[in-house]
Amino acid sequence: MQRTAYRRAYGTFVQPSSLRFVRPPPPPKPSPSSPSFFAGNYNFQDKIISLETIRKNSERTLRAANILPVPPSLSLLIPQARPAWKKLDDFKNVMDSRVKMGQYRKVLKLLGELQQLRAVAQVSGKREVDQELAAVLKPFQKEDLATSLFGEGELNGFSLQDASVKKKNKIDEVGRSYALGKRKESSARVWIIPTNTQSTSAPPAEGSTASTSLMNPQTISELPTTSILINNLPLATYFPLPADREKITRPFKLTGTLGGFNVFAITRGGGSSGQAGAVAHGISKALLSQLPDLRKILSKGMSDFHALRSPAHLCFPSAQLLKRDPRMVERKKTGLAKARKRVRVTISNLLAIVLLSYLSVRMGQTLGLFLFMAIVSTEIHIFCIHTPDQESLLICRK
Repeated sequence: MQRTAYRRAYGTFVQPSSLRFVRPPPPPKPSPSSPSFFAGNYNFQDKIISLETIRKNSERTLRAANILPVPPSLSLLIPQARPAWKKLDDFKNVMDSRVKMGQYRKVLKLLGELQQLRAVAQVSGKREVDQELAAVLKPFQKEDLATSLFGEGELNGFSLQDASVKKKNKIDEVGRSYALGKRKESSARVWIIPTNTQSTSAPPAEGSTASTSLMNPQTISELPTTSILINNLPLATYFPLPADREKITRPFKLTGTLGGFNVFAITRGGGSSGQAGAVAHGISKALLSQLPDLRKILSKGMSDFHALRSPAHLCFPSAQLLKRDPRMVERKKTGLAKARKRVRVTISNLLAIVLLSYLSVRMGQTLGLFLFMAIVSTEIHIFCIHTPDQESLLICRK
């Protein structure tokens, strides 16, 4: 029996009449020009994205030239510049939006990375990268610094070492140098001036020779004396504690200039320890204005003795006299006696707390609080006993 092959017939789809008048779908909306279009502060985000893009492109260019990463042995050849960036209020004009403190720190960190890349490009001879980064960093720097270093227009003559120059304390026409010192809640305005050393020479005696003149010198120099006045009072009068006086005279002893300068200071705020630290900080800064070569000694102290492994570093630790001591008194915490000290919990205190809760309900909150303060101050042991007629009997004993 033969089978008949049937061929499948395919029909054509005919659109129903009910769908002929349906509106076509709307055209797709255009995509935003910036990825931060819907952000609250989109101008700031656009600036951040542009700076990060420039940083990535600069790193990619330097890596392609085998300049990054910099070997540790060559990292000392790269100057560590610290440019003077604009303040928070001036950043609003540069970023075209409001800038908070956290955002300001984020921008400064990113600008520091770009400045480091520029230093690497400048040392390695990548002039294109150097000019691009210089043009990007110029709007964020102070105008007076940019005008003095770069001139009217180009940034080609920029020196990375000149950007880190800070305003130095000047010496007036009399020879005084001024500095402001701070410590804790104290501040001190300090003026120092070199002491006047006079020398008197006597005529040589008859028949004296060179050997006798060496044994009996005829030139007598007066020893310089230092006067330190704190709020118009002598040092020993204003600071009776020897530790405070040693702290003030430490910059002179460390630099070997004890007796070479007169000091006048006006200090306000804080206690004796804080004022002594503020005066010492101001003396160190003013002393640096008189003798700039003492920066290494005032900042690092006896670092040479550390290298020689001498026991002298036990007597002369790292000075750091030019840096303000950031340590402050820690605030008191809720529920603690002080910042870290906790209240001692005893049996008498626990019974007093139980008694306080009971008396607050029965006799009123004011009377219960008064009895609680009396119990804690006198450390009296109190027992609360309920009588059969539901009356409370208080038994107190030491």
